[in-house]
Amino acid sequence: MDEFTANSILNAEKTIDTDYIMKSLGNVIQIDWDVFLPKYSGKLKFEVNLNPNTEIRISLHEVFERACLRRLEVPLNSSVSYSHRNVPACGNTLKFDNIHKHTFRDRVKDGCAYVPNDIDERSLESIVRTFAAECNITFTAFIPPILNQRTLF
Repeated sequence: MDEFTANSILNAEKTIDTDYIMKSLGNVIQIDWDVFLPKYSGKLKFEVNLNPNTEIRISLHEVFERACLRRLEVPLNSSVSYSHRNVPACGNTLKFDNIHKHTFRDRVKDGCAYVPNDIDERSLESIVRTFAAECNITFTAFIPPILNQRTLF
């Protein structure tokens, strides 16, 4: 995967209109949807990872094959420290303690992070929907109750 292909996929119009799949990965619940991606061969997923026991953070991913194109990290518990620091290849070494997004970079395994200003943080459902919209995904699928029932403070 290179940055040109990653950006082309990110900018492409996509759709989620299928049921989600929920699975347990240790303490983490992963909810994912297949994304309809015309004009590209390969599998695109939209994933939400949540640990309902600690609720430290929710992590959303747009993943093509095995490459994470975009990721959103939303801390859910202000008393638990969770942070990310960019590496020099990102052009800065800023540290992010609160909500932040990661974008795909060829030479940066974890992507480069920045603070978003376009995420509706009223609920986990609104976070899922606004992140999907930012990824150019028309999201008409069902949101599972585990995300509908939680609100953020």
